[in-house]
Amino acid sequence: MKKVTLIIIIISNLILADDNFSADLRFGYQKNDNKQESALRLNLNTKTDNYYGFSINATLSSVIGYGDKNQGALPFFDSNGQDYTNMSKLYIKYEISNTQIIVGRQAIESPFADIDGGAMIENSFEAFTIINKDIKDTTITLSQVQKWAGVDAPNTNVFTDINGDKGMQIIGISYEGIKNMTFNAWFYNLDSVSKNYYTDINYENENNTISYGGALQYALQKYDNGDTAKIFGIESHIGIKSIGLEFGLAYNYVDGINADNLFGGGPFFTNEQQNALIGRHSNGNIMLYSVSFDASILGAKGLNLYMSRDKHDNKHLTSENDYVIEYEYNDKINFSLIYSDVTNNPASSFRNIRAFVDYRF
Repeated sequence: MKKVTLIIIIISNLILADDNFSADLRFGYQKNDNKQESALRLNLNTKTDNYYGFSINATLSSVIGYGDKNQGALPFFDSNGQDYTNMSKLYIKYEISNTQIIVGRQAIESPFADIDGGAMIENSFEAFTIINKDIKDTTITLSQVQKWAGVDAPNTNVFTDINGDKGMQIIGISYEGIKNMTFNAWFYNLDSVSKNYYTDINYENENNTISYGGALQYALQKYDNGDTAKIFGIESHIGIKSIGLEFGLAYNYVDGINADNLFGGGPFFTNEQQNALIGRHSNGNIMLYSVSFDASILGAKGLNLYMSRDKHDNKHLTSENDYVIEYEYNDKINFSLIYSDVTNNPASSFRNIRAFVDYRF
């Protein structure tokens, strides 16, 4: 351990000497009933200066640890429960006017393909992506995604084909031209597998006393084998500024079979830390109640508490209680503690504790 600490100190000193280098360190602990594990992840990030619109970005990720590896609810290590090092990101970016072209291993943030930061290593995708903002208040995303790796992937540290050599095609449009509102529409094509449509409308507002907002969502997943899932969602929340409390209510209804988050944590309003709309979810209702507390009202700046409970009307998923403590000490250091009490059927109930300390050099 002394050797690892020395290496980290040397690397951090080198990084701090160059603006084109950065690093982030995460310590993670997870206990799932009587199994527990600890891990340390180091991300080394580098980027080149912009030359005629071109730049190169890379992230080398390394995870080491001990304990009952990958016995928790979310994997900390590779698919074999071992330490690993890989190039989680490596891409070329070209920027011209209001357009970005990104080729290589990259982060994607979209409803059915996202990074999902709930474990030690995030999802990353090998893709060719175009992002354009020529239209006022509008972002258009086009992407051909070939492979992925990370916490939700079949192989955590090895980039694996998506839909063989066909990959997945993504089209996305986001519009923010109406005050306090955002509109999103996405399409994901998995040739010979499924076509997936997603849209949502979001509203946020506040005054001197309260903050409030809500959202509607709809997804349609049509599989070539004949399965179809329609997912409806509604979410609302209201915050009382004088006491630092916010109350939330979310609801999803699934009509059909094989509703799925696809390639990431998923966009659905009732997704919890553990339970979510997954492939086995069929006709059913999910209700989620939540309350959060901003402790800065008491002088504890950066401290936030959150708890929620969901109820699934489904034979596989029953209910989950989540309790989360997050503390952002400063711009470089933050802490989080997550406790989940999951009651599922048949005989798959469990309790999970995850704790993370993040440090950005």
